[in-house]
Amino acid sequence: MTVARRFSIRYLWVDSLCIIQDSKEDWERESSTMRHVYANSSCNICATASSNPSEGLFRARQNNIIQPGLMIMKTDSTTNKYYIINNGYWDSQVTRTVLNKRGWVFQERLLAPRILHFARHQLFWECFTENKCEVYPVGIPLHRPLKSFKPIFTEATQKEGALSMDALCLWHRLIKEYTNCALTRSSDRLAALAGLARLFQDATGDEYLYGLWRSRLAESMHWQPLSPMTKHSCEYLSPSWSWASGIGSVTISAPDSHFITVLDARSHSSSFDITGQLLRGFIKIKGPVVRATCVENVRPILVSRRTTSKVYQLRLEVWPPESDDMTHFGSSRQLFIAPPKPSPGLITAALFQDFQSTKFDVGRSMLLLGVCVPLFDKVVEPHLKGLILEHTSSSSDLFVRIGTFEIRGKDRMEEFGVCVNSENKSCWLNEGVKRAVITIV
Repeated sequence: MTVARRFSIRYLWVDSLCIIQDSKEDWERESSTMRHVYANSSCNICATASSNPSEGLFRARQNNIIQPGLMIMKTDSTTNKYYIINNGYWDSQVTRTVLNKRGWVFQERLLAPRILHFARHQLFWECFTENKCEVYPVGIPLHRPLKSFKPIFTEATQKEGALSMDALCLWHRLIKEYTNCALTRSSDRLAALAGLARLFQDATGDEYLYGLWRSRLAESMHWQPLSPMTKHSCEYLSPSWSWASGIGSVTISAPDSHFITVLDARSHSSSFDITGQLLRGFIKIKGPVVRATCVENVRPILVSRRTTSKVYQLRLEVWPPESDDMTHFGSSRQLFIAPPKPSPGLITAALFQDFQSTKFDVGRSMLLLGVCVPLFDKVVEPHLKGLILEHTSSSSDLFVRIGTFEIRGKDRMEEFGVCVNSENKSCWLNEGVKRAVITIV
């Protein structure tokens, strides 16, 4: 109330007061209007430093803590002064706070035109054009703002009715940040992002499907959990090909050279919001496929600080070039994707499970769908990324996604019909390779 009165603001909207708590009907009605509530506000006031509502906005401050460090360097002829700046200055005081790690707050921050953050030691200002604070009143150094929607409002994007590549990269970045936030109800995984999705959809004319966009499904299929996810408590939230199918942080590969074609994709929504609670859907993809069986777990590999993958030896059954019938495979032959003595630190074939409950036990059969090759300017050695699929328990014609894989080395990539020319940095799918049609649910 104090801040609102100082700014002569007459009306306040507080979600815990304006939405009837524990009322499903009121929640469904109000949650679908969140975009308009926050987008049409004057300013969003955030108790960014507080871990709960009772701690409020104000606290004792220590100004000496927030001043940038000063370093004086002397040589024989000169004396220079340098300021030491933390490149995570904004993130440590705003993004990674308890409040801003909440899933619903993520959307509120991005939709509101202006935000005043009451941080632990100073005020921060966030809007669509600037990020500032008391120490850096003309802008935060070394900070890349997340709150910038220019890519979705370009004339080209609005004419095409599809996401531009810049808009897609922005969406992928938003998903990475959003999935790192927590939700009290896992069933809100899509609903807490519905306002942002509606903004993108209205601006571009693209169709939203379970956290992805119809015009860019092929470029978005290879999303990967930073560590194995846990399953939702509800029976069903989204299909296995969507990042919303589980609980956990995910990252989506940059738009790479991809080898799949999306033939069809369908979703079915509930009555209150097409971007909120969605029911069962499927995607039909055409791409290079081989069937694989785990032969041996070679060794664990540290992929990042947060997750450990495993390298496997796999036996592949090569896809017969004369048929696209999923019920018939050619003769099986041994192909050890991981060499008997792998070079130190070299990952030649890694399997990543989507869920903690998934195990790649010896003898387990699966389908490998080659999806994309990362852009050459980002990697030293070309490698193929793809999806790990297996039959559903109810139908031999339907598949579910259970993980992702990476295969390094030109000779092994050729098993999928993927050819690479490192000299001119190009890759393509061999014309003689028969691509299979697969339906994933």
